[in-house]
Amino acid sequence: MAFYFQLFWLPTVVSAALLGLLRAHGELSGSATWLVSWFLLALAAQYLGTPTSLWIGGLVLQTGLAIFLLVKWQLT
Repeated sequence: MAFYFQLFWLPTVVSAALLGLLRAHGELSGSATWLVSWFLLALAAQYLGTPTSLWIGGLVLQTGLAIFLLVKWQLT
């Protein structure tokens, strides 16, 4: 059961990795502040929320960010 809940942190890891890759390639010039803010807000919601409250919102935000960054990575 613990492994199942650890899988929900996967979007956070993917988002952080893609933010790092896109920053290293100079693809986040204008939108870096907003994307990092999005990441930190979602991370705080996941870390501080309980599974029935903010945590789910944080998971949705991280998943959306990971998808957005993956599309951005594929288009560059």
